[in-house]
Amino acid sequence: MSPPPVRWRVGTWRVCQAALALAAALALLSAFGRVLRQAVLQGELRREATARHSAATWRCNTMKSMPLRDACLRELNAPPPHEVLITAQSGATDGPRP
Repeated sequence: MSPPPVRWRVGTWRVCQAALALAAALALLSAFGRVLRQAVLQGELRREATARHSAATWRCNTMKSMPLRDACLRELNAPPPHEVLITAQSGATDGPRP
């Protein structure tokens, strides 16, 4: 049996190239979708934090005592502590782990 014509080999190569290009395009599209979802999530978290900060500022500003109001606003606008304390979740023990 004779080898297949050269035309068939070139056509097969083009099909492989098209399949690889399609796979690469789908991978890029999937990666873009993940990045977009993370950006939307980050935006939602930022809006939520802004809303909470605005509500807390409003609560501080409605205090009748000026010293309490100033202390509340100072605490609210203070930079976060250097150490982040992790609170115990349900099912966790209060003591150290063995």
